[in-house]
Amino acid sequence: MQDQRQGDVSSDSNLWCREYESGVLDNPEDFIIPESLFLWSQENPSKQISEASHQVRITFREGIPVSVNEQPMPVAELIKFLNTRVGAYKIGRYLGLEHLDQDEKVLEIREAPAARMLMEAYKHLEMAALPTDYLNYKNQQQQIWTMEAVEGRWGSTLQQAARAFIQSSTEKISGSVTYKLEKSMATAVSIVAREALYLTNRDLWEIQAASARSRRTLS
Repeated sequence: MQDQRQGDVSSDSNLWCREYESGVLDNPEDFIIPESLFLWSQENPSKQISEASHQVRITFREGIPVSVNEQPMPVAELIKFLNTRVGAYKIGRYLGLEHLDQDEKVLEIREAPAARMLMEAYKHLEMAALPTDYLNYKNQQQQIWTMEAVEGRWGSTLQQAARAFIQSSTEKISGSVTYKLEKSMATAVSIVAREALYLTNRDLWEIQAASARSRRTLS
């Protein structure tokens, strides 16, 4: 983790995220975000995706991102690639209030282009492959995992139990999500799951379902 000062704004960074707080960001009721703060999410056409379509396809295998646009990469390299290439579209900026030890709230600004793409793509594949009731319970476990980690109870019984449940779902998360990239926008244009629960022809499904219901009624 790195810590540095940009004027009177404090910033922390790691591979996943850059965070900014304090100084001109102190007062949530009246603040200015200097454009010069951002390093990963500055618009830069020379660093954007080289394909003319400006599309990026992220492929997962059992919950792990393994390639971008069919180019295999180790996870750390893949994150750096997305931070650079997707961030060049000014994508991946976040603003919100975070709680301190005694529940005081402070304003924090973040930029995390790779995290924005990977987390959303993962959720699309989760929704495509996992039953809805399972997803609802998993969301509860994620809340527990997050609170245990944020409040310094890493490795607690609750945190480990939540982690085990969350981990058990990853074996079904294989497939790819393709995005069209534009300035400050990433729009999903394709979701392909290896073990899919989704329909690819809803009209045909409705006709077949209606036919099946009518046969049951007649019998």
